[in-house]
Amino acid sequence: MLLLGCEVKYPPEFESVQPEISWVVFPDTIYLNSDVLYTIKVKVEDPQGIEDISTVEMRVSDMDSAEILYSDTLKDQGSAGDVIPADGEYFSFIPTDFTANEGIFWLHIGAVDLSGNTADPVQDTLWVLDGEANTPPVITEPRVPDTLDTESIKNAFFAITVHDPQGFTDIDSVYIWFYPPLKPSPVFKATLRDDGREGDVTAGDGVFSFKRDLSSVLGSSGINLVRFQAVDKREAESEPIVCSMVVIIPNAPPVLSHLTAPDTLSRNTSQSSLLSVKVIDPQGPGDIDIVFFNSFLPDGSASQGNPHRMYDNGESGDAIPDDGIYSLGINIDSSVNLGNYRFEFMARDNSKAMSDTLTHIITIVD
Repeated sequence: MLLLGCEVKYPPEFESVQPEISWVVFPDTIYLNSDVLYTIKVKVEDPQGIEDISTVEMRVSDMDSAEILYSDTLKDQGSAGDVIPADGEYFSFIPTDFTANEGIFWLHIGAVDLSGNTADPVQDTLWVLDGEANTPPVITEPRVPDTLDTESIKNAFFAITVHDPQGFTDIDSVYIWFYPPLKPSPVFKATLRDDGREGDVTAGDGVFSFKRDLSSVLGSSGINLVRFQAVDKREAESEPIVCSMVVIIPNAPPVLSHLTAPDTLSRNTSQSSLLSVKVIDPQGPGDIDIVFFNSFLPDGSASQGNPHRMYDNGESGDAIPDDGIYSLGINIDSSVNLGNYRFEFMARDNSKAMSDTLTHIITIVD
C-alpha cells in the first residue's frame, strides 16, 4: 500500500484557551426569614470542551470590607437541583444565613479549567432584606353555572376560593371578567366579595362571590368565557382560571337611535363633519359586531368605499369609548358634485341579525 499523504480534519488544540461565563441567573433579592430555596445557575463554555472545566465557584462578600461571607462550588452532575449532567449549566443554592442583617452584598462568579486558566469573573449585587418573600395568591374551586338562560341570567352566581400564603388580610381584590363568544376583550368586569353581602354567603371564609342580573351584559348566545384572578396588596397576581359556560338567549337585532349628522355641507370647507348614532343591543354591547353606513350619490348610485365602519373606541372621531355612540368623521372637497346625498345607517350583531335602517339626507352646496 502506497501512502501518498494524509490530513487531520480536526486538529487538536495545542494552546489552552480560558473558559467563558456566558450567563448567570439568580434572584436579585433574598429574604432573611424565608423558607424559599434561592437558586443560582451559571452557563460556562470552554473551547476545549465541557470536560476541560475544573471548577465553577460563587462567593458572597461584604460590600465595604470585601470579606468573603460565603462560598460554594456549583455542580453540573444532574443531581441536587441540576437537571441535565454535563450540559455546561452549573447549579447551586444561595443560603440566607451568611448574614443576620439587611444590606447589599457582592456576588462573585468564577470558573477555572484544568490548565488553571480562569474565566473573566462576573460580579453583581445581591440584596438581602428582612422578612419573607411575597408569594402571590392562589385561586381554586371556581363555581360557574353550566348554562344561563333568560331566567337564570337574572340571578347568576359565581364564586372562587382564594388563599394567600401571607394570610387572608394580604388579599386586596378578586376579579371576574366575562367574554362573549369569539371576542378577545371582556364585556364586563366585576369585583367578588367575601363580606357576606351581594351574594356572598359567609363573610371571611375565603370564598369570594358575585351574584347579579347579567341580562344587560351577557346577551350573546353560545359559549361565554369567565376569567377569575386575585391580587394581593403588593400587586402580585394569582394565576388566572378561565371557565366556560353556555348562554342561551333568544336573539334580537340591534336598535339604532339618536342619529346626529349635518343637513347641509359646503364642498368648499376643509373641516371634518361628524356622523354619530346610538346603538343598543338587547343582548348587550358585546353582541354588536359592526355599525356602519352606506352613502349614495345624487343619481342614486352607491359611493365608493361602502360600507363605512363607525367606531365606539374614542378614535376616528368618536368622543367617548364604550358609551354606545358610534361615530365617524367625513371630509369632502371641491370636486364633489352638488346635490342630495343619502346616508343609510345600520348595525349587525354576532348572529348576523341586522338593525332597521336609519336614513339621512345631506345636501352638498357651494
